[in-house]
Amino acid sequence: MATPLEKGKVYRLRNLPKHVDRQSAAELLSKHIDEALPQDIRISSLVSVIDSRVRVPTKTATLTFEKKDLITRFKSNNCEWTFKDPALESPLILDSHFSGLTPLNEVAPELHQYDCIAISGLVSHPLGSWQPHGSDKSFMWIRDELPQFLPTVRFILYGYNTQLHESTSFQRVTDLANSFVNVLQADGWTSPTAKRLIFLAHSLGGVLLKQAFLMLIGAGQQQKSISNLIAGAIFFGVPSRGMDINDVFRMLGDQPNKDALVSEISAKSDYLSRLEKKFAGASLLRQIKMYWAYETKLTPTITSVRNSHSRSGPGTVLERIKYRETVPDPTVWDNKVILESLRVPDRDLRMQQVDPAANCTFDWVYDNISTGLSEWLQRGEGTFWISGKPGSGKSTMMKFIHNDPRTSELLHQWRSRSREITASFFFHHRGNSIQKSFEGLLRSIISQILEKEPLMLQIRGLGTLQVDILNLAELCNLTKDATLDQDIKDIIRSLDFQPSLSPARVMSLEFKIYILILKHSTRFGSFPISNTRYLTWDPKNERDIEHIIRYHPLSDKYVSEARTILERHQSRVDIQNEIARDEWSRSRLENVLLRICSQTLLDLDLFLVLDALDEYDGRPEFVSGFLKDLTRPTGFPRTKVRILFSSRPWDVFQREFEASPGFRIHEHTEGDIRNYCVSSICSTFNEPGCLFQFVKPIVARSRGVFLWVKLVLHDLFRIVNDHSYAKDSLEVNLRNALDSMPDELEEYYIAIIERIPLATRWETYVVLESLLRYEGSITATMLRSIVACSTDRIYPNPTRWRLQRTSYNNIESQQFIRRVAGGLVDIASGYAQLMHQTVKEFIETPQFRHLVLGHNRADITEENGHSFLAKYFFFQNGYDNYIADSTRIPHGIDNGFFFHASEAERTTGVSLYDFFASFTDEDPCQWVASSLPFATFSSLQLYLEDAHKADPNAIANSTTVIFSLAATMAIRRSYNHRKIVECLVSKGLVVEKDLLGLSRILCAIWSIRQSEDGGKQYKDVAGELISRLKDTEIPIDWSRASIEEYANLAGLSRSTILYLCPLDIAARLLGQGANPNAEDNLGRSPLDYILSSRSVHPPDPIYLYRLSIELIKHGGLLRKTTPDEWSMYIHHLEKNGANTKIFKDYGFPAWGHTPNIPPSHAQPREIDAEPDWHLVRRPYMRPHAGYSPRYRPNINLP
Repeated sequence: MATPLEKGKVYRLRNLPKHVDRQSAAELLSKHIDEALPQDIRISSLVSVIDSRVRVPTKTATLTFEKKDLITRFKSNNCEWTFKDPALESPLILDSHFSGLTPLNEVAPELHQYDCIAISGLVSHPLGSWQPHGSDKSFMWIRDELPQFLPTVRFILYGYNTQLHESTSFQRVTDLANSFVNVLQADGWTSPTAKRLIFLAHSLGGVLLKQAFLMLIGAGQQQKSISNLIAGAIFFGVPSRGMDINDVFRMLGDQPNKDALVSEISAKSDYLSRLEKKFAGASLLRQIKMYWAYETKLTPTITSVRNSHSRSGPGTVLERIKYRETVPDPTVWDNKVILESLRVPDRDLRMQQVDPAANCTFDWVYDNISTGLSEWLQRGEGTFWISGKPGSGKSTMMKFIHNDPRTSELLHQWRSRSREITASFFFHHRGNSIQKSFEGLLRSIISQILEKEPLMLQIRGLGTLQVDILNLAELCNLTKDATLDQDIKDIIRSLDFQPSLSPARVMSLEFKIYILILKHSTRFGSFPISNTRYLTWDPKNERDIEHIIRYHPLSDKYVSEARTILERHQSRVDIQNEIARDEWSRSRLENVLLRICSQTLLDLDLFLVLDALDEYDGRPEFVSGFLKDLTRPTGFPRTKVRILFSSRPWDVFQREFEASPGFRIHEHTEGDIRNYCVSSICSTFNEPGCLFQFVKPIVARSRGVFLWVKLVLHDLFRIVNDHSYAKDSLEVNLRNALDSMPDELEEYYIAIIERIPLATRWETYVVLESLLRYEGSITATMLRSIVACSTDRIYPNPTRWRLQRTSYNNIESQQFIRRVAGGLVDIASGYAQLMHQTVKEFIETPQFRHLVLGHNRADITEENGHSFLAKYFFFQNGYDNYIADSTRIPHGIDNGFFFHASEAERTTGVSLYDFFASFTDEDPCQWVASSLPFATFSSLQLYLEDAHKADPNAIANSTTVIFSLAATMAIRRSYNHRKIVECLVSKGLVVEKDLLGLSRILCAIWSIRQSEDGGKQYKDVAGELISRLKDTEIPIDWSRASIEEYANLAGLSRSTILYLCPLDIAARLLGQGANPNAEDNLGRSPLDYILSSRSVHPPDPIYLYRLSIELIKHGGLLRKTTPDEWSMYIHHLEKNGANTKIFKDYGFPAWGHTPNIPPSHAQPREIDAEPDWHLVRRPYMRPHAGYSPRYRPNINLP
């Protein structure tokens, strides 16, 4: 039957002469295929045959046909074609079945140490099963990727017949295994010089391998020699308990293979369980290393429609695998999650927005020797600098170089084993903050590197909680059995897979680890574990378990290791929480990039393409130093970094990169500008007329600045399209226009503004100012709506705004923007942006407002782009997102309103009070009906000033401003909220009227999510508010505490605010007369509480020492703490260097009344063993900023 050769399908070509290279192999095959040229054949691998003992050595190639319309047909025998060539001793054999062995890479004899054979699975192609899904078959990871990382390994495919449908075969697994053994024997692995064997086995291929191994070890000497070569294997989805293939049984009907091969590997067969048992024992004795990879997704079942079969049915777990069961950690280490958190949505947006190079432009950059780029790409080091005037086409050239295949071709060194990775970042000062920041640069290049080389995604070495507990069990010499495994799994499951670690959960986890040690030790120290109540988690058992653990000889060792486990697990939780919150700080990103560059896993050639360094939103000296540090020749052990970057020729770059190779783009683009003019004219007009005669003067005046040429052509084309000109006068008008056009870009922008009619200048000002101030993409329709609301001085009628904002369509809006912007705004895909960075710089000049509006109107205009954007977002979300509750956080706060409202005050010096104060009761934005919570939440300090002027008693009477402050502090952590507090206090704020807000701020101090800086700001604000209290005995308001706050403050009962105050604030509150013995509802004093196991206060002994002294100095007493507990506490302080004599000076221990103490504990007992206060006072209640319980300072205090 004649069969066409298919484009994209992979073929194998055998019996090629030993001397051929890839080019000559393609030429040889093309002679036998009609209409095929050598360039139509892509050779992916060309390797010598497996057995070097053959009389006439040959080579084998894998290849694809690139020509889509290749229609030559010739007879095929089971997907195999034979071509006889008189010049060859054996005919060429082309096939697509890949039966038998296929070598994939050549290894130098002096390096060759291993042979790795990949065995495909059931109903899978020997090569295709190891390729990605899809039509593109150019990549195969075993052939194209692994040899680069494992240069001492020769990789080989093994193909065999696993067809099911319409098969007449009745072979079994043993038949397949026997054939495989025969192949190994025939191809040289019985030779004394044979290399050690590694296997990659998929599905049925793993079953075949196990059976073949058992055959080899039980056969003769030759076969045993092969088994001795086996070093290890990786099993991919290999069924050891059978496969769920009921759908396959239905498809096969009465075929002979149904009762042979298929029955053996089904879940109903006991063949696989017997095979697994034998293989496990035999491989264990021979110390063969094995790894298993198993399914994590369902496989569609087979469905049949009109005798056609496809996998489109319900999903099932196909392979049933026996492996040591592991329980997923509550912290999920998912590379995809990490990469998605690193990869910002607009990472590649700027490069996409850059205009592509016109036809035939920039080709000279590779061919012109004077540029030096080609030479540097091939053999250079360090940095290469492309500089140029503003608008000279630097970004377009960088995009051209990045995308042109000649770049990767020049970078590639055919003899190099290094992994080559290219990453890019295009700074964009008109874009959002991530597009112009150092953090954006780091996130972009790190994510690109890790996407291309996931092997380096080992950012942390924290392991898993389950492994940590297993290591502790081994340290404690616990017997490893099924019961121990199950108990460890139960501990993991008890965490409920929640990505948080509350204090109660930490304490529970620690005690469960101790119980695990007790349960699996028949005797622990001198205490027989006979009472089973100690072996079940119950808060009532805490002290008994502590007592047993404390007096064991190895107590310190076990306790230290248990705490290390908790610390490591807390670190895992912290990392996951930060990833979930997308918090990649600069320091963390710098550390990740440093670790990538310092890696020792592989040789890495890293090529970075960085555009527009002058648009970096920071000091140019800093980013210059970063580039130089990154490219130091001896900077990293196995990583070589080269950077191609562009920028304007600023003095700082001139100084830093004076010795760096490079060129000035505007000195080489005369021909490109000429081509651009001609192609633009031809593509715009069918009859260019006299326009061509202006190309020469345009090129001469451009001085290499493409942007100037673009503006000139735009104006000339507008004149041509104006039909009011007579044909005879057109040339004169064009020449006059060209002569009047300024040579400098800024002067050109001024001329454009002056041409805009005065009647639309306000709209021009609003459009350009809004684009200047807005970070991100803004649609033409949105921009039109911003213009519409810009003139409102008071809140508009709701009906009018609703109708107005829905009346604009996209086409009309785009036409409006183009008309009022005078060509300074580009619109693409409905989104508007300033045409160029130089336009942004022009708008930022102080004279811009006067130029656009005229001196009179400019002098009375107080608003800028932030003001217009704040109004727009407030209008927009007043109807869509905000809710009518002044004590809750409004929805939609991420829309930019709060940023632009506060920036409007900061950049104009005036508030929008008149506008927001004009609301009526009928307005849908009821949550701002009281302007003070609104202004506090929005951090509008000037608004508060104006509100106080309008009503001097407003702030003194408010009951919600502190709550609003707490809400905005949780969201806007980087803002200096203390300024707002000082403003409120200066206007008469009465703190006692908003106890809910004060309680929320105090609770937030101890939040598990507070960073060091965030916690400090909460302390500063709380301290300022508490200093204004007149009533120091006010209770904590729990009426609206969140679930997280309840978890954080577990153990805190109804009490006064003193219980929640950290040391410095407590001292201030006590100095104001707060009662140091105010009882909570459990009868405890503040001193009892800070020493209790569930206190929110950090376990740092020096901190607790100072806080307890502060309470005692002001008359604090004990109520519930026992004498034994106090003795342990004193001993712990002394152990950490504290001078405890001061307690005796104050007459301590002292109780406010006689505590309820058992007789045996009435007096403090002598401590005959080293007590550990942390068995009562837990160090792992939550992470505390700047404190590590593993490194306690020894400090002598007075």
